[in-house]
Amino acid sequence: LKFAMNYAVVNKNVFGSDVEVTGNPEKAVLDMKRCRNLEAALEFAEKGMPITKEQHCSGCIDGYFRRVAENLGFTLNVAFADKGCTMTVSK
Repeated sequence: LKFAMNYAVVNKNVFGSDVEVTGNPEKAVLDMKRCRNLEAALEFAEKGMPITKEQHCSGCIDGYFRRVAENLGFTLNVAFADKGCTMTVSK
């Protein structure tokens, strides 16, 4: 739960994302209802930057968060949505 809470605080306070965390010490669900990082990437795409939603989200999840979770001994499962994703972190 602490891993999910820390990520939620950073994304809400630093980037302005709309996030909610539920769960317990064994399993936490981080619901990224509106990911401002994704929105910013897609705004750049509209201006010609060669990036897609799939590329951005893959870089975020597979390139960073899954690796961090695994290094801390957690499992990370992700369900993608139009404006964000839902991450389930478990021991």
